[in-house]
Amino acid sequence: MLNTEEMLREKIALLEEENVQLRKALRPLSNPFAIMLITPQQREILHALYRTDIASHEYLARVMNEWAQLEGRDDAESDIHLRVKVAICKLRQRLAHYGVKIHTIHSTGYFISADGKERLEEIVSGSN
Repeated sequence: MLNTEEMLREKIALLEEENVQLRKALRPLSNPFAIMLITPQQREILHALYRTDIASHEYLARVMNEWAQLEGRDDAESDIHLRVKVAICKLRQRLAHYGVKIHTIHSTGYFISADGKERLEEIVSGSN
């Protein structure tokens, strides 16, 4: 027979799994960049850049880690700043096709200009 603590741990595990499944189900609806030809991780990073004025390395690292957890991946936390830089580099290459640039603020983070955000809105709304 399970004691109270074990029952609570099981309930928490079930609720955490339910939360992951619900967030996965809502994910395409919450990210307006799902129509763009970029990877799911790049969509999450782009969405993070879009909804902030300046996205710090730490913020983007949290976004990447959350995405990995929702996808059931166990990404190593080795050098998160390097992983962010690589992800931004690849995203920059993909966004060049759309005429959108990601700018760097050294030692701080990244941002998309107001013009870039307007361009993204045009792409999402279909008025390329």
